[in-house]
Amino acid sequence: MKTLIIYSTSYGYTSEVVARMARQLPEVTAINIVEDKNIDLDAYDQVILGGSIYVGRVHKDLATFIKNNQEKLLNKPLKLFLCCAFEAKFQEDLALNFSPELLAHAQKVENFGGRITMDKLSFGHKIMAKMVAKTPEGKQPVNAYPERVEAFLA
Repeated sequence: MKTLIIYSTSYGYTSEVVARMARQLPEVTAINIVEDKNIDLDAYDQVILGGSIYVGRVHKDLATFIKNNQEKLLNKPLKLFLCCAFEAKFQEDLALNFSPELLAHAQKVENFGGRITMDKLSFGHKIMAKMVAKTPEGKQPVNAYPERVEAFLA
């Protein structure tokens, strides 16, 4: 079964998760939508779709792809994921980034957590991260869950 993983990443953690997925799938193509927007869904049997979250949203290129290709996505086996640093916000972030139809259609949905590496962040993201760190939510631990990949793919 040919699998297409479409994702977005800014600082690399999502790429690590996708690489872990790709090592476990026999026929897989992984495309970072930020770098390559020329995607032919018809060439694949199933789709895995997801990305990192910043201020509750996936990258705009991924959001646009989802909006423009929802009907095709609803006609393929589909799994959805987010790399959401704040586990308590996962359900809210899912609802903000995927339509109810896609969520209902998805065979599996998972959060792989996140990682905040201050020295890699852009100036704007550093300011946001420092502001969030002062909130009750920002005082919660940030955890990464790459080990969830195996159950997600099963």
